Amino acid sequence: MKKKNIFSILAVSILLISMLLTSCGSTNTLESYVNSDKDLKKQIKEIGDTNGLTVEIKGNDVIYIFDLSTLGVTDELIKGNELKDSLEEALTGQSATFKSIVSTLEDETKINDIRIIVNYIYKGDTIVTKSFEN
Repeated sequence: MKKKNIFSILAVSILLISMLLTSCGSTNTLESYVNSDKDLKKQIKEIGDTNGLTVEIKGNDVIYIFDLSTLGVTDELIKGNELKDSLEEALTGQSATFKSIVSTLEDETKINDIRIIVNYIYKGDTIVTKSFEN
């Protein structure tokens, strides 16, 4: 399993869901908007399912949960810090991109304090988590 693929799948999913959310009208929270639109909620779930992610919208948080065990990651890869370090480095390297997506979401939806939270998990344990906001 190439570490770059893990991050690439996540990046594509984030962009797709962000594009869906930018069509939102102004509401109190992203969560209330998504919950009021069954089609949008279904599309977000389908993007997550297609890319091996769980996507949750809570308040103004867009939470991506990426289960590494679904991608053939083994206990051996988790025991060493190489995978963890690579994922953290990739997320840090894309910080400007994620912040730009947050800014676009806030501008388009007129909702403030939006965050993107990325969680990489393995067998129920969080391996890496990072939050991005304006």
